[in-house]
Amino acid sequence: MKITPQILERLDEVIRDTHLTRSKFAEVNGFSRGTLGDIFRERIGTLSNCMINLLQLKYSINPVWLETGEGEKQIDSAIVTDPEELRHLFLFRRLREKDKNSIEGLTETFYEKMIVESNKVAENSPPYGKR
Repeated sequence: MKITPQILERLDEVIRDTHLTRSKFAEVNGFSRGTLGDIFRERIGTLSNCMINLLQLKYSINPVWLETGEGEKQIDSAIVTDPEELRHLFLFRRLREKDKNSIEGLTETFYEKMIVESNKVAENSPPYGKR
């Protein structure tokens, strides 16, 4: 994620919400004060996936909100905890509405075919206990 002044404002808000100093926030989360300082001095141009995942998993920060300011600041990470699923959700949310609709249509079609196939298998299986 390319670092912008708006992202820095939102990142600073997240840190303030923890009631930690930037230095302590860095220490608690396993990266150096220098790295966090370089981010805020804009010496580092991108926010790493590692930091984005940490913010999302540990603090329930919505990566879409972090990047764009849109949506809720925090998401219920208990709903989606698998990092790969979270990555897919994050990427999906960044798509244009037209592309989202296309993917939703494909997904629904695929899911319906799966249901039909599983019903066929169930119909052709002998009743429980009659094998």
